[in-house]
Amino acid sequence: ERVDGAPISDVISDATTTQRLKWIFQLASALDALARPRPGAPAGIVHRDVKPSNVRIRHDDSRAVLVDFGVARQRKRYHQRRRH
Repeated sequence: ERVDGAPISDVISDATTTQRLKWIFQLASALDALARPRPGAPAGIVHRDVKPSNVRIRHDDSRAVLVDFGVARQRKRYHQRRRH
């Protein structure tokens, strides 16, 4: 699916610290969701190519979207970290 937005590198210098933190949280949440196993799949997905040109900021709602899953792979196993 095509994302109507700009690469994060084009907009980050004009963003507030609050907006930058929101984008970091959105990307971290997306990567975490990808890594988790789903019904019918023994493991999640690893993007393997996270870089500024693969993060788009949507024009309509200013959300960060991870794109280009061309080299993504399914994880062999899922290890859930224990919280101490």
